[in-house]
Amino acid sequence: MSFDPTLAVAIAQMRSARRSIRTWAFGMLAGGTTIAVSVFFAYAHGVLGSANAGRFGPRFLIAELGVYVLWLSLVGVVFIAFDLRHGDMRARIAEALDTRSVSNLTMIAGRTLGVVAAVALPVLVTVALLQVLGTVARATGFWMGDPIEPVSLASFLLLDVLVAVFVWTATVLLLSSVFGNRLAVVLVAAMLLALQSWAVTTVPAYLLPAVSVVANSGGWASDITAQFADLDRVLQRSAVLVLGVGICILAAALYPRPAGGSRFRLSVLGTVVALVAVTGLAAVALRGVGTIDKRDGWLAVHRAAATTETAWPDIERITGAARIDPGEQLNLDIALHLRVKEAETPSWTFSFNPGLRVTALRHGEKAIPFVHESGLLTIETGRLMEAGPTFVLSMQAQGVPDPDFGYLDSAADWRRRPGTNLLKFLGTEASVFHRNYVALTPAVHWLPASGSNVDREDPSKRLADFFHLDLAVEVPAGWWVAGPGRQPQGEGASRLHRLRTDSPIQEAALFASDFERIAVNVQGIELELLVTPKHMPNLDYFAEAGDEITKQLTDIFAKLDGTDLAYPERVLSLVEVPSSLRTYRGGWRMDAVRTPGVVLLREEGLPTFRPGYYGREVPADRRQDFLVSRLHIYFLNAWNSGNAYQGLAGNLIASTSPVGTGAVALDAVTRDLAYRVLNPWGPESSVWFSAYSYDTDAVLGSSAWDMIAGLATGHFGSMLGRTSWWRGDMWEEAARTSLAQAGGGQDPHLEFSLLSLKGNALEDIVLGVAGVQKTGALLGELRRRYEGRPFSKDDFLIVANETMADLSGIIDEALHEPALPGFLASPATVVRLADDDTGRSRYHVTVHVYNGEPVAGWLRFAQYDMIWGEGEPIRVPGESSTEIGRVYDAPPDQLWLHPYLSLNRREIRLDLVNSAPPALPDEDGFVGTRPSTWRPPAVEGIVVDDLEPGFTWEGASTRTARRSLVDQYLGWTETLDHGLPVRASEAGAWVRRNVPSAWGSYRRTVAMASPGGTDYRVFFTAELDDGSWHLDYYLPERRIPGRWEGDTERLMYPRLGTMEMKLSAFENADYATGSSRRPVREWSIDFDAGLGETGWNKLGQFDHPGGEIRLEISNRTSGDAVVADAVRWRRAE
Repeated sequence: MSFDPTLAVAIAQMRSARRSIRTWAFGMLAGGTTIAVSVFFAYAHGVLGSANAGRFGPRFLIAELGVYVLWLSLVGVVFIAFDLRHGDMRARIAEALDTRSVSNLTMIAGRTLGVVAAVALPVLVTVALLQVLGTVARATGFWMGDPIEPVSLASFLLLDVLVAVFVWTATVLLLSSVFGNRLAVVLVAAMLLALQSWAVTTVPAYLLPAVSVVANSGGWASDITAQFADLDRVLQRSAVLVLGVGICILAAALYPRPAGGSRFRLSVLGTVVALVAVTGLAAVALRGVGTIDKRDGWLAVHRAAATTETAWPDIERITGAARIDPGEQLNLDIALHLRVKEAETPSWTFSFNPGLRVTALRHGEKAIPFVHESGLLTIETGRLMEAGPTFVLSMQAQGVPDPDFGYLDSAADWRRRPGTNLLKFLGTEASVFHRNYVALTPAVHWLPASGSNVDREDPSKRLADFFHLDLAVEVPAGWWVAGPGRQPQGEGASRLHRLRTDSPIQEAALFASDFERIAVNVQGIELELLVTPKHMPNLDYFAEAGDEITKQLTDIFAKLDGTDLAYPERVLSLVEVPSSLRTYRGGWRMDAVRTPGVVLLREEGLPTFRPGYYGREVPADRRQDFLVSRLHIYFLNAWNSGNAYQGLAGNLIASTSPVGTGAVALDAVTRDLAYRVLNPWGPESSVWFSAYSYDTDAVLGSSAWDMIAGLATGHFGSMLGRTSWWRGDMWEEAARTSLAQAGGGQDPHLEFSLLSLKGNALEDIVLGVAGVQKTGALLGELRRRYEGRPFSKDDFLIVANETMADLSGIIDEALHEPALPGFLASPATVVRLADDDTGRSRYHVTVHVYNGEPVAGWLRFAQYDMIWGEGEPIRVPGESSTEIGRVYDAPPDQLWLHPYLSLNRREIRLDLVNSAPPALPDEDGFVGTRPSTWRPPAVEGIVVDDLEPGFTWEGASTRTARRSLVDQYLGWTETLDHGLPVRASEAGAWVRRNVPSAWGSYRRTVAMASPGGTDYRVFFTAELDDGSWHLDYYLPERRIPGRWEGDTERLMYPRLGTMEMKLSAFENADYATGSSRRPVREWSIDFDAGLGETGWNKLGQFDHPGGEIRLEISNRTSGDAVVADAVRWRRAE
């Protein structure tokens, strides 16, 4: 094959493609869609203004933005290349081409290159336009828009686009050579593209490179650790490129044109080249399998060691030096100060990264025998027992820590999830050892840790080992270091840094790079912000608010001092970390990474934050307050492990840890209580994060759906809204499992939902009863008393009782009670009192609350459905009633009960009753709580509610495995609520909704369906005696008043209209929905719900022969929805 003829054919093909309307159509479609999604991402990134908005930052999302331009371009290739030979024949040039002395291989290669060039040109124009728009936006300070990170963009264009388009064009030409029918070519090509799409969304990430010949599925790009391609990516794309060459040769061998050489030899050559490529892809697959096998092998070794460990060596102090040669090697020369716990132990085990090689281990001058395999460092204790209860081991090691050693026992592994799983957006590497940046997290055990590398996140299974650290760290000139106990130092980076802790720690992390540094001294603590030079200009936006930020920080740390929960070290570092660094822990909880002395800031978060949207029209005199408020909002809304307040809170009680019964619950609750104590906006907001919220699979193009849904609704956070760690079935588990029993179990995700649900309720009660000041004092005393050692549940209760009488009983009850209370309430009575001495009006409100369950429960009484700190905790004993009294200066238009945790699940809206006489001049009105004898009145008639067994339904929505295309795009799994889904899987499907004014016992819910689609129906069934009966239908209140003056009223459900109902009577109760047995009698009922009233509405009077009677309701309506809440049968007089 000669190059010049090939080039000539390529140029001719490119000119031909340029004249084709199909080329322009698909080029504009691919480019336009990509630009639209990119602008949407930039808009959402600027508007949302929180750490979660980093998920939309277009600078680091070329792997996601490229999906549209690449896949649409591949579709375009099919329609450009599927009929090239037929096009020649239509143009009557086929015979002329056949007479040319050009080989088939030259013809196919030239045409392939021509199509590649024609298709790649719109891609280049698209990304160039995006870069120009992003650069201009950034240069002009516009509130949205960023250029795409250039290294990742170059990798995408050269390795993904060109290689993918080349191999796919060759494939389409091969199909065209094999099949004479153009329709067959299109159909087979469509099937192959669908197969590739299936692979990307189904095959585990570690195997995906071996089966995805289209493109590698990546996560974030990075400014900090920019990399064009790693070895696996180069191998994979090289193999795919060779595969394309082999397919080209095979296409030439089968091309329906007189051959210029032996077809057989071309076929053999093409097959050999393709087999070489397949061998390369197999090698890539084996590397992926090798990584999984390596981690599984390590996990098995450490699991086995954990089952035989009877005692762990107690590390009291780690001293020595570490030298970092970035990207090359870590050198350790350290001393382990150990204490003997059990003299009879023949050997000790430590977790120590397998990527580090131990070169020496000594006690004094004596070498100590050891084995370091699979990350398990085993030391024979024979000679050490002679040294007494304490001794020092000196150790030298060198190498590069293996990031795969981190989080071996994680409940979810991104490597085993499909390539489109969202976990990768929380980082994939447990450590980073790059020439520009070093991040050594505790998970990789770059320092020896006592015991095996499993169950380290679970305090109920492993006793925490606290130690002090005194480490000299040498780094390149101009680099800064962050870590626990970093000592204050003057301006200017130094080669030598020291980490020396004042308080004991359980683990140590180290971060180093050529950071730019901003530092301020607050309450004797040096607060420093370490950001890479490339991102420091972005933070200049907040420079003018420096004084106000310092003042706010002073208030926060003074507040901690005032609650005896002061920060325990002299330096706190806020450190930017690359997007590839994993920021969630392992084990079954997978909560946010906590590192002593350090708060992590992901590079796609604050360092590239775009807060300008809301500050465009802020007056100059309010500018500083605005900027500080934006920072508060940014962190408080960061439930994706980017909350700096949460990071600080993790440092406040890190020097102690619970053990024994309830340890998991106490660990989570104490940490979140510390966060709520320091929260500058009050203790109402808690933060529970788990990576389960991101453990969901999207499909290709999910962000396009986000854009469409956002434009339609005006809400641009649907991609964030889909990520939630709460499970709908957690309520059933919560009614039979105590908080102290929460653990990994068979379903860790469900267990974490239970832990967060009940743990958050316990926190609310403690803060409500004790207040912020005493809660902080409790945590502070707990830390002071048990610093450097664990505490038990009983220890915690003793400190709680000393802090506030009866608090220990409240906590103990909340920890160990598995059941939940259930509340029923009387209407709230409103009575006008005499005006007070100042002439201000007074209105007395009383309500009776009955707890129908045998266990006590807690609630608050408030004027609105959002509390905003209103109301103190009220305890209602089991199977008892309590009366609540309040006085207001205006008649309330709504009143609510807010259970902390109950079978009601949600807040309860109270009915209001205005009572006569209008004035009671001699009474001040009862305020507070007192026992009551009130009991809920008996229900009139026979009522069937949507949560009772008499309510049934039909339709595809009952099949739990069914998910619509929309659900798949949104990454939603179907969550059932008493059998009905909470989201519609298709038009017309019935779902369950919470409506505060609905009929019900504890819970107030309705079944709801939108019109359209299949005519699915629901049924209210009851057993009645013979006779005449009144039938009533309940409609909940649709409009609820606003929460403050001027606030608009809220709609609880869409507009109702006429409803299709059918009443059927049966002689006995053996009727099953869907059976062919005919009813004895039927009635058609016309009911216009749009004209109905809130409450019971009469449907008519019916003569029933006795037995089963069933009301059937269709989803057909003239309104926007159908609501099925409850029906009532009353015997006619």
